[in-house]
Amino acid sequence: MKNILSLLFKSALIGLALFACVGVGGYYWFVIREPGEAISQGSIENILTMESPVYYSDGSAKIGVFFEEAHRQYLSFQQMPKDFANAIVASEDHKFYSHYGVDFTGLGRAMLANIMAGRVVQGGSTITQQTAKNLFKRQSRSLEAKLTELLFALRLEYHYPKEKILEFYANQFYVSGNGRGLGVAARYYFDKEATELSLVEAAFIAGSVKRPNFYNPHIKKTAEEVRIAEVESKHRTAYVLGQMYKLHYIDANAYQRALNQEIPFKQGRTRYSLNTVMDLVKDAMADPLIEDAFARHGIDNIATSGIKVVTTIDKDLQESSLYSLKSELSRIDIRLDGYERDILQKTYAGMPLDGSAEIHSGQFLLAQVDKIELNPVKIHLSLGGEDKENPVGIIDEAGLQTALTALVRFKRQRWSVPVKGDLEKILLKEIKKGDRVYVSV
Repeated sequence: MKNILSLLFKSALIGLALFACVGVGGYYWFVIREPGEAISQGSIENILTMESPVYYSDGSAKIGVFFEEAHRQYLSFQQMPKDFANAIVASEDHKFYSHYGVDFTGLGRAMLANIMAGRVVQGGSTITQQTAKNLFKRQSRSLEAKLTELLFALRLEYHYPKEKILEFYANQFYVSGNGRGLGVAARYYFDKEATELSLVEAAFIAGSVKRPNFYNPHIKKTAEEVRIAEVESKHRTAYVLGQMYKLHYIDANAYQRALNQEIPFKQGRTRYSLNTVMDLVKDAMADPLIEDAFARHGIDNIATSGIKVVTTIDKDLQESSLYSLKSELSRIDIRLDGYERDILQKTYAGMPLDGSAEIHSGQFLLAQVDKIELNPVKIHLSLGGEDKENPVGIIDEAGLQTALTALVRFKRQRWSVPVKGDLEKILLKEIKKGDRVYVSV
């Protein structure tokens, strides 16, 4: 019996030794020696610049993308406010600087809490694991997918310093429908640069990364929904500040001052072209039902998913309808209010000319009058101020007739029609060289 137990003990030791050898060998090969191209900085940068396109109903004509260049402001670790880096670590993974990608103690504690509660009440993922999940698109919640995510976390930890991992994380988290990363979040929530964030603002952004739409007052539809979002934001920010104080990232005075401050929300400009269809798609993506559906398919971050969205909108019908609407609104505007040059120039003064736009039929553009000829009538336009290399257009007499008729009816009777001389006496006298005018192609 004694010999049998001894043999079993030796066999167990040999088994454990073999298991350890396999584990060490696997780590050396899959993490150190052959981590794969996906872990290279070039591949990660490609992932961070990934876009999620939105198409018309034909599935090929693009309406826009979720995260065009205006929605990205990549920040290095050195450009990040220290308060934000500390807030992320304090609220998401306080052992970040001491573990090797996986916090097994925290993972075990989370598993126990979830088993006791009978549902998921606590997560055990480190910042490194969350970065791996967001960068390398975990496709499901299966054991295999989670082990793959774990492998990528170990690869990140081995091949990059902690500061670089935090940099990756801070540049890819989702900010509502407006973009991703700390730079966009600072502009979107508070209308300022990331380097200008206060402690309270940095703590709010760090606390909102897991549920941005839940804490975002800018997307709420009613005053009551805004109030609830602001209250929840205050609670979440207080939690982050408490964690920062507990871990000695801030002292008692800074903690108390921050707790007593309101979160100074001020929505900033993060997109530069009006696209109502894209706005509607972004609003739809913020719906909790849609977010839950994505989550069931392993998509926790739309920003890095590379999804393709196909709408039910017919491109030709949409464009012709939009052109008709804009044309009619322009006509009605002159018919009801006339053409007041001084007022219009004051309105257009703060708007950029459309010199960088791709010109196509049916488009409306803000242009500048470069020269006016009277015989025959030709108004020469530029789309980029003094830059003569930008596209040039001409409005001829036929192109002025709709505006002229509307102005004649504003000044006379609603059934009036232009007569000879009206063009020069009524409309052209309101248009000067250097004026900005809204035109259609």
